[in-house]
Amino acid sequence: MTVIATAGHVDHGKSTLVEALTGTDPDRWAEEKERGLTIDLGFALAVLPSGAELSLIDVPGHIRFLRNMLAGVGAVQGCIFVVSAIEGWKPQSEEHLRILDLLGIETGVVALTMADLVDDELVELAQLDIEEHVEGTFLEGAAVIPVSSITGRGIPELRAALDQLATTLGPAPDRGRPRLWVDRSFAPAGAGTVVTGTLVDGVVAIGDELEVSSTGRKARVRSLQRHHAKVDRTDPGTRLAVNLTGIAHHALGRGDVLIASNQWHHSAIIDAELRTLPTLAHEVSRRGAYSVYVGSGEFPVKLRILGDAQLTAGAAGLFGSISANEFCPYRATASSFASRGEMRQLAVAALSTSTRKPRQPKLNQRMTSTQLSSNEAGSTQVGSSASPANRRSQPSDRGSFPMQPSTPAANAFGPSWSRPGISVSISPNSASKTAPP
Repeated sequence: MTVIATAGHVDHGKSTLVEALTGTDPDRWAEEKERGLTIDLGFALAVLPSGAELSLIDVPGHIRFLRNMLAGVGAVQGCIFVVSAIEGWKPQSEEHLRILDLLGIETGVVALTMADLVDDELVELAQLDIEEHVEGTFLEGAAVIPVSSITGRGIPELRAALDQLATTLGPAPDRGRPRLWVDRSFAPAGAGTVVTGTLVDGVVAIGDELEVSSTGRKARVRSLQRHHAKVDRTDPGTRLAVNLTGIAHHALGRGDVLIASNQWHHSAIIDAELRTLPTLAHEVSRRGAYSVYVGSGEFPVKLRILGDAQLTAGAAGLFGSISANEFCPYRATASSFASRGEMRQLAVAALSTSTRKPRQPKLNQRMTSTQLSSNEAGSTQVGSSASPANRRSQPSDRGSFPMQPSTPAANAFGPSWSRPGISVSISPNSASKTAPP
C-alpha cells in the first residue's frame, strides 16, 4: 500500500476529488459537511486499475487549519496537488508546495479541477501557469491532468497516473523499527482505546508490545484494521487503526508516536542544519518563539545558531541545538518519517516562528531520538533526558544551550518546511546502540 496526501488551496475541490476517486467522503465531521470546508484530516482508500491500493489523506486547505495539514503530510510518500481551473494558483497553493518540497516528497500528480466550468483555452493557460509555479520543485515535469469530479472528465486518466505514481514510489522502506505516528485517539463503545496513524517503518502484529514515546508507557496490540478491514499484521507504508490494551485513550494523542521498546535513545537536544526560505520576512536568531513539526506533532522549542548571530531570508547555516527542555512537551522520534533511501534515517523537522504563548509544561514528557553522527566531521551525540544527570545539562528558560560544534554532513538530505520560511534537516548516517539501521 502507498500513502499519499492531497494538497492545495481551500475550495479547490480536494475532498470532492477524493470522493470521486474512492467513493468515500473524507469529511468526517458534521460541521465540515455543513460549511463545505475541510477542517481536519480525512482518509480514504482507492483501488487502482492495476489492483494496487492507494491510501489517501485529505488535508484542509484553509490557512487557519495549516497545523492540521502539517499533521497529515508528515508521513506520506507522494501527493495529488490540486489547483482549480477557475481560480488558478493561490497563496495556499504556494504554501503547500513549499511544505511538500521541503519535506522531501519526491513525486506527485497535479489535478486541474473544475475543468468542466471553463473553456479549453483557459484550461491550457492554467496548465502553463502551474508549470511555471512548480519549476524547480519536485513537481517539475509532473503530469497536469484536467479533471471534473462532477462529470467524471479526466478521472480515468488521473487514476492511471496515480497507478504509475504508486509503481514509481514502490514499497515503503522497512528498517525493522516500527513507528506509528498517531493522528487520532478515541474509545469506541466496547472496544477500548483505538489510535489511528501512518506506519512508516517496521511491522506491527497482533500481540506486539508498543511504547508511547512521550511517556514511556507500554500497551499491547489487541487488534488491527487497515481501512476497516481486519488484519493480523501489517507492513510499513500503511494507514492503520490499532486497538490497544493497557492504556487509556486520553493517555496519548496527536503528535505521539508508538515505537518498539529498547530501539531508541531519548533526548531533548539535537544539532541540525538550518535553511530559510527566500520569502521569509524577518531574520532568524536565538531570540523568538519557535515550533518544530515532526511526524504528526507540533512542539515548542528554542534554538541557537552557530557562527553568525542571525540568518537572513534564503540563507543556510548550522545551529548548535534545537532544544526542548524538561518542561517542554517534545515527543518526537528522530528517525525519519519521510525516509528516502539509506541516507535519510533521521527526522525531518520544520521550525515555525510564532507569536502565540507557549503551551503549558508537562513534566513527564520527553523526546526520543537516535544517536547522531557525521562521518565527514567527527560525531555529534544527542544525550539522554532520562537520567537526573542529563536533566541538569538541559537548557532552562534563562540558561545557555549546551552544544558541541560540528560541521554539517556532506550529503545531508532535504530539509522540511517552515512557516513562514524556516526549515531544518538533521544530518544522516544515524546509528543506534541497540539496533542497526
